[in-house]
Amino acid sequence: MFIFGMLALACWKQQTGLRFLVQAVTFLWMHSLYSLVRYYGTSHIPRLSTFPKMFSQMFKSAKSKVVAAKKASIILGTLAQMITVFWILEGKDGFYRYFKLPLSFFGSGMLVAALGIGHFYFMEIDYKGRLAVRPFGMLPFILFPILLLVATFTTIVPSSV
Repeated sequence: MFIFGMLALACWKQQTGLRFLVQAVTFLWMHSLYSLVRYYGTSHIPRLSTFPKMFSQMFKSAKSKVVAAKKASIILGTLAQMITVFWILEGKDGFYRYFKLPLSFFGSGMLVAALGIGHFYFMEIDYKGRLAVRPFGMLPFILFPILLLVATFTTIVPSSV
């Protein structure tokens, strides 16, 4: 999902940019649906009614902090998906013309990438504050700063669309 999203940013001015974005969102929705069905009501995806307790849980036991981190992760992932869907709805006759994001395409692209990485980090963190991922799972943390540097100093990613 992350790779398709990064490819969409890199190729946005070309026709393949939108295709990569649609593929990324399709994988995101499949991931979200599976996770919701499989983990809803567990410590991975707590019940929606418990979300107002998130801030008080941040200052309790290690287990409560992990549950609060999972809730923050879900919020970050949802925000990233909402912005991404607004991009897809953009167009001459699309919904996006009525709802303009306050950021440039590049700025909102970096925001979506940062929100996605935040989602991944808080979802995978354990009660000791360590990332419980295999070495390959660290790839987004390496690719994001590289993409940011490349996009900043080249014309791969347009400054506005």
